[in-house]
Amino acid sequence: MQTQVDNGGPRSKRVSGMVSRYGTVIGFIAIFSLFSALCPSFATLSNFLTVLKQMTILSLMSLAATCVLIEGGFDLSIGACVGLGAVLACGMQQDGHGLAMALLLTLIVGAAVGLVNAVNIVHFAMPPFVATMAMMFVLQGAELLYSKGKVITRGITDAYKFLGQGWIGPIPTLVVVLLACSAVTHILLSATKLGRYAYAIGGNREAVRLSGVPVTRYRVILYVVSGVLAAAGGIMLGARLGSAPVWAGQKLTLPAYAAAYLGSTMLAEGDLTVTGTIVGTLFISGLNNGLTLLGYGWYWQQILLGIILLVCVSVSGMRQRRS
Repeated sequence: MQTQVDNGGPRSKRVSGMVSRYGTVIGFIAIFSLFSALCPSFATLSNFLTVLKQMTILSLMSLAATCVLIEGGFDLSIGACVGLGAVLACGMQQDGHGLAMALLLTLIVGAAVGLVNAVNIVHFAMPPFVATMAMMFVLQGAELLYSKGKVITRGITDAYKFLGQGWIGPIPTLVVVLLACSAVTHILLSATKLGRYAYAIGGNREAVRLSGVPVTRYRVILYVVSGVLAAAGGIMLGARLGSAPVWAGQKLTLPAYAAAYLGSTMLAEGDLTVTGTIVGTLFISGLNNGLTLLGYGWYWQQILLGIILLVCVSVSGMRQRRS
């Protein structure tokens, strides 16, 4: 007498479908619910505003990463560009330049960094990893050269500090700036030719090229936009700290990419989007905040983030195989 075991019945398929489709969202809700239960101060308005302020720099870096990931690229120099942006924004004020000039020149430098990366990758066919790693070293050296290896603290204006430490009504200025940058990036990637072609290029670059689209031009623009967003992150980092520590943005490079990937796993299509990226950075910032409130150190935050990223990518892979 043989016993048949149905491993692929309707119920198991429904469960598998639920896990692949909503597993990431359910997991996020479960983690934050656990934090709220273990630490009542986690689920308060004041702590939520703290998380929003903490996520601003990471979000701008993640948006910069998203711009190049969409077209199939990669940029290791984002963190170094953030660090240099903070040093330039603070250093030019210390040297007696006006705030408007300091901010404008910092954004121009960010655009130039993106342009050089694009030229090396698009025109000279350098692998993105190698090209942007080389740029990372250049920017780190430039940061040390300009700051002389010292933290810049003098000459920083109150108007500049207001960008990172002030409030507009009940909302932190940091959050207002993030919302503005996110809205502009969302429009660029969802309501313009740049965004439509970016996703198409990431899907099949050669087919898009053969259809007559100037692929090179759009790839260059995406890297320039990425550089500007990274420089904006540096500006906000300096404003929040009221100073410019050396290499301050470097340790956020990989978490910025992790946030973009985590955000993509929450969408049914698995696409990289501005909304997904912001949700991803909110999750990482909330995770770090919750673990800190519970008394767990930075190393535990890194371990748990790595585990969650692996699980989320696996769930996303299940979803894509089923589609």
